[in-house]
Amino acid sequence: MEKFSPVTLEYEGRDFILRTAKVEDCPDIMDLYNTIYRGYYTIDFCTNAQAYIEAMEDSSIFWLVLENKKRIVSSVFFKINSDCRIAKVMGAAVRPEFRGLSLMQDMAHIGTEFCLYRSDYVDLIYSTTRTNQPAPQKILQNIGYKCIGILPNVVKVKQFETHSIMVIYRKGVLKNKQTELNLLQEVIPFFNIVKDNIDIKDEPGIIELAEKKKLKLRQIPFEAIYNPKKAAKLFEQRMQERNFTDRFFLTKPNLVLYNQELNIEVFLKWIDEEKQANIIWLNYENRNWYNILNSITNFCYQLNIRYFEILIDAWDSKKQKAAMDAKFVPSAYFPSLFLNEETGKRKDAVVFIRSFEILDFSELITLGIATDFLKEFYKSWEKIYIGNFFKNLDK
Repeated sequence: MEKFSPVTLEYEGRDFILRTAKVEDCPDIMDLYNTIYRGYYTIDFCTNAQAYIEAMEDSSIFWLVLENKKRIVSSVFFKINSDCRIAKVMGAAVRPEFRGLSLMQDMAHIGTEFCLYRSDYVDLIYSTTRTNQPAPQKILQNIGYKCIGILPNVVKVKQFETHSIMVIYRKGVLKNKQTELNLLQEVIPFFNIVKDNIDIKDEPGIIELAEKKKLKLRQIPFEAIYNPKKAAKLFEQRMQERNFTDRFFLTKPNLVLYNQELNIEVFLKWIDEEKQANIIWLNYENRNWYNILNSITNFCYQLNIRYFEILIDAWDSKKQKAAMDAKFVPSAYFPSLFLNEETGKRKDAVVFIRSFEILDFSELITLGIATDFLKEFYKSWEKIYIGNFFKNLDK
């Protein structure tokens, strides 16, 4: 990545230096995040000194700090995957006494412009922003990020948190994507909200679900690899063997479930503190997706995992249906998420989630269309988990 040159910014007559983070910033960085989050922040290299030092050696992390009188007062970083040409902005933190000066908005804007247009490493940047306070969403909206969905009750550390998904694209990226879409009827409302908010011209094929039949679950017995290094190594090995063209892997798995007899492997990113897991990739041959997804969630429930996310291609209506049959609920529509390395075109994805926790939106503050996504999510959730039960009682 091109070297970022320090920038002097002025707020209320005071000079601040915007620069990249350094190893020697470790004590100040640890103090910043501990002061704000009081030990509840789950990104380890923001609160663990050794993990921070290792992060400074990671070329995929572009970390900006704002310094005033040799003291770090604000921090934000971008996690970059140059193979997928995608980045995630995260870790935004401002000391309480420096809030209200638009520090973070300027930092996020400068960092976003640098990643999209100066470094030439990414086509898009996304973020998952907290909705229990308005500032994170407003900051990104003000610099051009658009909301494409929500992650309901994604985190429960001190309390439930619902996050909105925000994204910004390099100019021209949305014109260079696959337009063949096959979406379930239940996904169409999410697509329409995004289409009205982002300049995409696609007209998807709409797949209506046949009358739902009672499906028989055949539980697949799994064994597990809990060692993060072994899980990541096996994942890299499978990527090379399969010669993947469609890529979106911003994080490495730290948990693998497998069944040797059935030739099934499931790669997950497990965040124990948040009781959640991202299903990164399924390696299987001609197996029933409904059974696989149900078996994954049943196995992981024993590990105290209560929340799951999975990304499914927008053209693959069969997998979308299998996910909904397995009680995964659509919550976001992500244009141009996947990158096909052979064609250079990007492809859309649908975000599905399954949660074993109760829905709790009591602390929620949403802005703009995030509220519309929440309404559509709840409609789908009600259809999947309650169905016509109460209507049938009235007959």
